[in-house]
Amino acid sequence: MAYSQLNGLTVSDVVKCTVSLTAPDDYTAMNEEYAKVFHTDPPARTTVAVSDALVEIDCVAYRKRGS
Repeated sequence: MAYSQLNGLTVSDVVKCTVSLTAPDDYTAMNEEYAKVFHTDPPARTTVAVSDALVEIDCVAYRKRGS
């Protein structure tokens, strides 16, 4: 994850991720790495197989104002 793109948010502010994988066989390895980042209370996730991205993870983060 490019933490520099979180704009002051933290991993705990992530509420949903979409993971794109070229090879479905990479799912287990990706899942292990994903668990290292989101080790407690992971966000909702959708994982899809695509033809042109080895691995791409797009996340949505949310934090209430004043939090």
